[in-house]
Amino acid sequence: MKDLPPNRTFGRRDAFHSIALQPLEWITKSLRMGDGWDLAELTPFVNRCRALVAAYDARIEAMENENGR
Repeated sequence: MKDLPPNRTFGRRDAFHSIALQPLEWITKSLRMGDGWDLAELTPFVNRCRALVAAYDARIEAMENENGR
């Protein structure tokens, strides 16, 4: 049996958005709206997001220093 051809092709951006970015957007919107979350459950996740941002900022700063900006 042959596979049916896809009726829509998803690019890498679409997959990354669906897997990583969209859930972050939902959580952010939910928190801003005051939905009930057990914040203790989110703490490890939030800490990892903060670590990612700190590492990203440090890398950008290092690149700018290397380029003499």
